[in-house]
Amino acid sequence: MPARTVVFTNVKKFDGEKQRWITGGEYIQMSGRAGRRGLDKKGTTILMFDEKMESDVAKGMLKGNSDNLLSSFYLGYHMLLNSQRLEDIDVEYILARSFLQFQQDVKLPVLKAEYAAKQEKYRGIIFTAEAEMETLFTLK
Repeated sequence: MPARTVVFTNVKKFDGEKQRWITGGEYIQMSGRAGRRGLDKKGTTILMFDEKMESDVAKGMLKGNSDNLLSSFYLGYHMLLNSQRLEDIDVEYILARSFLQFQQDVKLPVLKAEYAAKQEKYRGIIFTAEAEMETLFTLK
């Protein structure tokens, strides 16, 4: 919810196991609520510290990058059944235009390069201990 001012009363967060400093992405997400669109020219963010913070932690939080977006698209039975009830819906079209497919398409060149490198490494393996392997196989 947008507000004119955002106040951080604590810059630590419990992550289920321990208290940790908030990340740059979390800071961007929460402080980005400061300033109401169309009403305020700028918003104000106030940080309150109750303990000393190292400078590299502060730089990481204040100047860090936002968190990566990951698609949570899931094609389930209900979606498939509902798409069959409507005549104009093409499930393949929906899948091809999804954010998940976009993310997979972006990863494809890197994965192809890794695959080619591993194939080349596999082809370069030369096995020289055939006699020892035959003996081991016979003993087993």
